[in-house]
Amino acid sequence: MSVEPDFDRPGPQTWILQLEYDGSQFAGFQRQQGVPTVQAEIERALQIFFRQSLVVHPAGRTDSGVHASGQILHFQLPPTESKVGVQSAQKSVAVSEYRLCHALNAIMPPSIAIRRAAPAPADFHARFSCLAREYEYRICNSAWRGSLGLDYCLHERRPLDLDTLNAQARSLLGEQDFSALTRRLEPDESAMRYIDLAEFRPAADSLADRPDLIVFRIRGNAFLHNMIRIIVGTLLDLHKGKLRLPDLQAIINGRDRRLAGQTAPPGALFFRKAWYVSNPVLPAWLPQLDSYPWMRPHDNERIDN
Repeated sequence: MSVEPDFDRPGPQTWILQLEYDGSQFAGFQRQQGVPTVQAEIERALQIFFRQSLVVHPAGRTDSGVHASGQILHFQLPPTESKVGVQSAQKSVAVSEYRLCHALNAIMPPSIAIRRAAPAPADFHARFSCLAREYEYRICNSAWRGSLGLDYCLHERRPLDLDTLNAQARSLLGEQDFSALTRRLEPDESAMRYIDLAEFRPAADSLADRPDLIVFRIRGNAFLHNMIRIIVGTLLDLHKGKLRLPDLQAIINGRDRRLAGQTAPPGALFFRKAWYVSNPVLPAWLPQLDSYPWMRPHDNERIDN
């Protein structure tokens, strides 16, 4: 079951978009003056299509150079304009979704693509309805670099032991103060975050037939500024014996950024999924969870990375 767009209903019409983008060409997701951003490109396309200015709200605001394969955002059409740019209510939902995706992709640069679109309940909010965000960091663990996909993974020459890395990564699980693993905290910003998944695993690369691709998957209610990249850099530095403290838990307990390791480069980081409370009126393709510890992020939080 999903929500059908009722264009004659009073009030704004809410739409969900799922998109992917190559972040290397943008100064992050969030709109900024004088630099290219993902948000600015999407809003420009929406303005052309709907002939009015609209604001999009993402599940997470990725930083400069960070990519996405499953970013979620929403926007609202004012009630008096709901019929502009979308077919009448008599046509099918599938045509409406197809037309919206096709039109926006034709307007936007190739580095951004809308994957899916669907009408949503009026109270849906991509950010504040989101229970958890999931990211992936990609590492090419090889004695020599490759050429295919090099811009989307970190090349690590030294052999990595996944059991050792995962033993350290388990220290991330649960609700903790992650002050040591963020670039900075805003005034009155809490460093408490909940993480339920943090795991290194081998991954298949069918294009280059490489056996040396490793991905680090992490999911949590939200993330601090640069948090995931600092986690990856710290785990790699611990693996190499470069840090003064012996394990990640000691670093977390220290609550001091100077105890942690390097900040890994942004080009290997991907926003994979945004998770929401299971609801039959939401589109089936939207990642959903039956339950998850609820911690509302602070309004001034960046949600990565």
